[in-house]
Amino acid sequence: MKFIIVCLLTLLVSLVASVPPLISQPCQEAMGEILQFTYPNATEMVLYCGLKMNDLGNIDGCLSLPSNVSQFCIYQNELPYSGVGGNYYVGVCYPTVCTEDDIRYLVPSYSLSPPGVNSTTALVHCYNSQDEENRVYPIGAKIMLVFSGVIGLFLFIGTLIDWIYYQRLCNQKKHDTNNTHSEHLSLLLNHDNDLSLSDTPSSTSGPAFLERECLLFFEPDNPPLLIKLLLCFSLIKNYKSFITVYPSPPVTSTTGLLKTNPTSSDRPYFDSLDGIRTLSMIWVVLGHSLLFNTLVGYDNYQVIFEVFQRFSFQIIPAGVFAVDIFFMLSGFLVCFTVLQQLKKIRPDGGNGGIKFWIMYLIHRFIRLSPLYYYLLFAFMYIGPLLSYGPLAYIYQTTELDPTCPGAWYTNLLYYNNLVNMGIECFPVSWYLANDMQFFVFSILIFCLYKKNKIAGWILMGFLLLFSFSISFGVTLKYGIEPFFDMQETPPTGSIYLTDIYQKPWFRIGPYLVGMMVGILYHDHNALLKKIYSCWMRRYTIFFIGFSLTFIFTFIPYTAWQGKGWNQAQNALWNAFSHTMFPVGVVGYMIGSFYGYGGILKWFLEQKIFKVLSKLTYATYLCHELVVYIRIVSATQMFHYSWTEYSYTFIGNLVSAMFVAFCLHLCIEKPAINIERLIFQK
Repeated sequence: MKFIIVCLLTLLVSLVASVPPLISQPCQEAMGEILQFTYPNATEMVLYCGLKMNDLGNIDGCLSLPSNVSQFCIYQNELPYSGVGGNYYVGVCYPTVCTEDDIRYLVPSYSLSPPGVNSTTALVHCYNSQDEENRVYPIGAKIMLVFSGVIGLFLFIGTLIDWIYYQRLCNQKKHDTNNTHSEHLSLLLNHDNDLSLSDTPSSTSGPAFLERECLLFFEPDNPPLLIKLLLCFSLIKNYKSFITVYPSPPVTSTTGLLKTNPTSSDRPYFDSLDGIRTLSMIWVVLGHSLLFNTLVGYDNYQVIFEVFQRFSFQIIPAGVFAVDIFFMLSGFLVCFTVLQQLKKIRPDGGNGGIKFWIMYLIHRFIRLSPLYYYLLFAFMYIGPLLSYGPLAYIYQTTELDPTCPGAWYTNLLYYNNLVNMGIECFPVSWYLANDMQFFVFSILIFCLYKKNKIAGWILMGFLLLFSFSISFGVTLKYGIEPFFDMQETPPTGSIYLTDIYQKPWFRIGPYLVGMMVGILYHDHNALLKKIYSCWMRRYTIFFIGFSLTFIFTFIPYTAWQGKGWNQAQNALWNAFSHTMFPVGVVGYMIGSFYGYGGILKWFLEQKIFKVLSKLTYATYLCHELVVYIRIVSATQMFHYSWTEYSYTFIGNLVSAMFVAFCLHLCIEKPAINIERLIFQK
């Protein structure tokens, strides 16, 4: 240890002669005292400093020193090398008399910084021992904490009422009446089937809101509305609903379509969607576990660039297709369930009327908004309070200050994907904005299709062609790259992210594919069943589907070899990849509805996916907040290796799903229950 200290001090002495004249006199004197061991805690301050690029030092050790002695500061600057983007950081423990301007010029002289650094571009953020104790709570944070406390109170009261009164009453009634009211008792005991299309979190795009069972028949006493409202927050009820999994009966031999469970309402056989949704969500977290870390950066980017060129690695950046799968599923479920409802309420083939479409939009808005709005403001006000570490300031300065204060209302109105990404708040919410816009626009398609089926198909085909054409043309004209640029921190992919990735006219393709499949499955089911009943046609479809998904997953490998793709190839990729990958998934998905698919179908229909699929919506929304808090609370820079990446991914996934589980019970499910209570008729 003494040898290390001597080496460090020797390094500082060798550099002191290069101290710029811009440093204030008090700071120069204090630094000189440190070198002479006359400054209090000089040895510890030297040990707690980072000595080279991306060495964050020891913030806890530095701030444990007397507050009148030291402060811990992070020096952030751009790498001066051509062709290499991103920032580098150095954590230092310097005297309190040194200002941020002093530190801006001190760090390049007192650490092993790259040559050619421009100190005027550096950012410096300092912490003292009082920061953690005297945290500033803005008015938004106070409102969020109070609101969360109110929700917690409702949860406590609702759970208490359910446990003390209704659980005991139901048990007594069950004993006294010998199950004469078994149906009502089942509802009271929360044996509600939560596996319908309208209940699973990831099927938010197409709930069958007009034929859901009301789960709030509080027989035999039928309590007041206030009690019913409080029971919507019962953790007992919500937890039982979450873990309840009803066995799926085999597909009927006559139609191959409907379940034959007399206790259910003959819902279509969509069990494989639970596995598809869950695995797609895991794929999203897998990709973001690598991508989000670039908010701070890696200390070995060169290794990542080399790994990107491997064939096997392509499955990770291909996680962008998981979102396209969600769009496709949304379009399919919207189309199928709405056509079912229109068939029931308008047997004459009408389009449902104004009241139907108003309820259609109201349900969609209520289903998505409570959890979304809560996490939006949690991202803005709670996230910074939970972040602590040398890089915690990045959350505020990078993710909030330039974006949320002036743009959060665009999230509330679901058009945040249409504004400049530089001012977009809560980045992952771009998906919800697109999905809501597609959802609203689908009304036009439905109305036209119900009036004239050919015209409806022509409109969907035209929209697909428009999406392909504009994606191809814009990419070709402006030279847009087809992937995220990992050399930027955070990686923005230049205008790829702002002008291609998030815009609805570029991302509507998978949604339209889902709608087309929904129409075919609803209106031409016999034809589809006949096609899949022939093993040769069935396996041909499966092979084509596998080929599409395999090609679009791994063909980017060629873009990283040699000179890469030319601009025409980039344009073709941006135009077709996000639509054609879901087309490959559709071929297998439809086959699974008819009972085909072998071991993969069996795997996708496992009970664990029936439970976890209820968390996909909450997991998608909260995983960014969970990962960001971990990233900005890091005490050392990230280093890429397969081992560290694997542990990072598993930790992110488990943490995000645990938070999603809590949010599902406390926010999402109560909101669903309240909606059912209001619209039970």
